[in-house]
Amino acid sequence: MTETEGLVIGDVVKQELPNRMSREVHTVAASQTLVVGQICQGATGAKVLLADSANEVQTLTLAAGTDGGTFKVYYKEQLTGVHPLVWNISAANLQIALRALHADLVACTVDLVGEQYTVTVPETACDLLNIQQDVTADGGVWEGGISVARTSSGAVAGASANCIILENVTTGGGETQEAVFLVRDSLVDVDQLSFGANVDADEEAGVLAILKALGILNSSEPALAE
Repeated sequence: MTETEGLVIGDVVKQELPNRMSREVHTVAASQTLVVGQICQGATGAKVLLADSANEVQTLTLAAGTDGGTFKVYYKEQLTGVHPLVWNISAANLQIALRALHADLVACTVDLVGEQYTVTVPETACDLLNIQQDVTADGGVWEGGISVARTSSGAVAGASANCIILENVTTGGGETQEAVFLVRDSLVDVDQLSFGANVDADEEAGVLAILKALGILNSSEPALAE
């Protein structure tokens, strides 16, 4: 730290560092298995939930009676290609158009059942797709349209995590259990990083590797500059 007016030898100084983690005990919800090094997300209240990945699923549904017209899909300020998409585009061709639309959608898949397309994006959080409807072949406005709905929100594993588990925990059907976590954004001394007796050296090393990858410092006290 830099020289600060008013400090004398013997003063105790602690510097707040934003990316530190503190050791806390939380109640783990029933029917959860937490493994040392697992990245978790703190939920409202005392429970801690795993920050699992999830697929984004959205549906594009043609209005009943639609029999013509073209459209484009708008996503994060980008439109699908130069040429509009026909109202009855195949699932395979819509998939090609969406994959070329944005990096978020490069792994998406499209299925078609009846008049509804289902767009699935694996392990990615996406904005809602938007439809830009064009005029019909005879110059009139496309009656009907396409409605868009999200049926499942996507998530990347650990993307919103703020905890790392420090002991193995397996809970039963209606059981809850206390478990020790490191929680982001508060100060901790390195000697507070204690692990349970059932945690082996490899598991400890795995947690420390995660902390290092996250850029979290775990030194004891910040040294005073000479």
